[in-house]
Amino acid sequence: MVTPPPVKRPVAPVASPDRLPKLQGMAARNLIGLFGSPDQDIDEPWARRLQFQSSVCVLDAYLYPPHKNEEMVVRHVDVRDLQGNDFNQENCLRMLVQKPHHK
Repeated sequence: MVTPPPVKRPVAPVASPDRLPKLQGMAARNLIGLFGSPDQDIDEPWARRLQFQSSVCVLDAYLYPPHKNEEMVVRHVDVRDLQGNDFNQENCLRMLVQKPHHK
């Protein structure tokens, strides 16, 4: 008796839990939903800066309206360590996403 070869079934790709969000284009409510309340929220006539801080890094998200009278969205992001030195954005995002949210 000949045993047929096993049937190969395609494996569905699994979404990585490490997948980090793309901040560009996010509204303030999306950032707050992701990271919790900002450590600083500064409004200026032409922009808004939301700052989120982990135990080792700081992320500043600068929001501007794409067009006049439209909701402000992230157009620029700065990331640094607590001493003001450059810091890897992906590592900081990972830390901020894992940080407990205090609302």
